[in-house]
Amino acid sequence: MKMYTQHIHAATRLVRSGLSHQLIIGFLCFFLWYLISIFEIVPIELLPSPIAVIEHIYKNFNEYIFRLGHTLSAAGYGLLAAILIACIAAFVGSLWHPVISTLSSVSVLSQTTPVIAIAPVLVYMYGFSIWTQSIVALLVALFPVGNACAKAVSFCPREVQYLANVIELRGLRKIRWIDGPRIIEATFSSLPLSAVLALIGSIVYEFVQPDEGIGMIIVMSQRSYEEVPLFSCVLLVIVAGLGVFGLFQLLHIMYRIKRRDLADTIIVNNSGGGIT
Repeated sequence: MKMYTQHIHAATRLVRSGLSHQLIIGFLCFFLWYLISIFEIVPIELLPSPIAVIEHIYKNFNEYIFRLGHTLSAAGYGLLAAILIACIAAFVGSLWHPVISTLSSVSVLSQTTPVIAIAPVLVYMYGFSIWTQSIVALLVALFPVGNACAKAVSFCPREVQYLANVIELRGLRKIRWIDGPRIIEATFSSLPLSAVLALIGSIVYEFVQPDEGIGMIIVMSQRSYEEVPLFSCVLLVIVAGLGVFGLFQLLHIMYRIKRRDLADTIIVNNSGGGIT
């Protein structure tokens, strides 16, 4: 019963966190698209009807799901690599601070690098594979999670730093009680944005090498001037992006609920005595 209540609470906080606003804006854009297609404000050859797009997705549902699954798989591998790099660097950086400066610099550099230009170089170096696609997704997704982890270690509140000095927290004990929880919290908070960026990076690779994935249909539709498949892919990518963002936002909220409950349990168990 408690677990069920926590899930309801997490879902409620997810809606309040801003996802409801994004869904409302999405529905308004879809309705505006429908009105434009009805009154033919834009020629139907350039902007197909959303009803035609949905019917096309329904008829070719299996193919679109397969292509989208490939794109999401590469994005997932890239996101996982970004999380591992950021967390490992942050934990090491809490012991040796120059690593934090390096992590912050690499994160900014990965965001300012024109991925669409470097993707062909990666393809030339490592060939056409899902792992090359994951590297491109990694380059795009590293900035939010890397920057968040670097700030979690660098900008620790002054009160927490004072407390650590008073009780002489050093080395691994400082990581366990102060830096570790802050790094984990920063990772969860940055996951929604990093996941969406990883999806974008995965699609960018498919523009360079349209072999598999949803990007292949986009490129082929552009070359053949087929607007219905093109807008079908755009609609699916938007829905997938919102779904990924909402999923990781929900995980972040559930993590915070679990952490709060754990803190309450520790306080209750140690009431009347010191926490060791």
